[in-house]
Amino acid sequence: MALGVGVTALVLWLRMVLGAGTTLPVWLFVGLTLGVNVFLWGTAGALRLIDDGVRSAVRRRALGRSRPALPPPPPKMTLASLVQDQLAHPDSPSPNEVTAPQRAVAVADPEPYRITPSDIAILMCARDEELMIGAAIRSAARLVPASNIYVASDASIDATAEIARRAGANVLEIYPNKGKAGAIQATLEHFALTDTYEGVLVLDADSELDERYLTGAVQLFSDPGIVAVAGYAETQWRPREQSLTGQFITAYRDRLYLLLQVLSRFGQTWRH
Repeated sequence: MALGVGVTALVLWLRMVLGAGTTLPVWLFVGLTLGVNVFLWGTAGALRLIDDGVRSAVRRRALGRSRPALPPPPPKMTLASLVQDQLAHPDSPSPNEVTAPQRAVAVADPEPYRITPSDIAILMCARDEELMIGAAIRSAARLVPASNIYVASDASIDATAEIARRAGANVLEIYPNKGKAGAIQATLEHFALTDTYEGVLVLDADSELDERYLTGAVQLFSDPGIVAVAGYAETQWRPREQSLTGQFITAYRDRLYLLLQVLSRFGQTWRH
């Protein structure tokens, strides 16, 4: 649905641009307006839509051609015909008997590679997030055990680390600050997360996870060709808790999330 809304908004915007009679080439104007990154990955996303449609059509056609013809149904046996057959062939086994050579040996297929939520670590990088870190940890604890939750407190001067410890998370306090990327790297190495877990979910300290997020994400990792999964973020609207300025900022961020995820991330997560 979000993809449809985003594409519709983009088409309406392009119609407005074309109707304005700009002197710049359309491709240049779109690139300058959206930015090179969004324009590039938005184009990749459009190509992905076309590719997915073509692949789906090819699979359906191939499935229709390779579907074997159904064998004719066996003749219906009545009680009288069964008795007559047994009298004519007394040495043949009855329908309820199976001779030794006819017994098939069942060979179990090897178990496919599967990951469960308990195999996943959740890593949060936080700096002065005492107001939000508790809710984020409680959200994560609905999906994995609290012992699987790790918090990198990047030179926090408030109660972020203390609140995280009380919530049962593993905490690494980092001084001086390393920035988000440096804090994540330091926590991965300090707790040896990549050696201990099958996967690591990096979560912002002000974000909450949907209860079904890991259930869907871990299923994708059964495909050995997938090594990373990107989630879809939705803004939480709480107008009663925000001022008019706060609502404006939230609306702006929601618009930015929609554009980046529909136009950019959809193209960046092209599997094939």
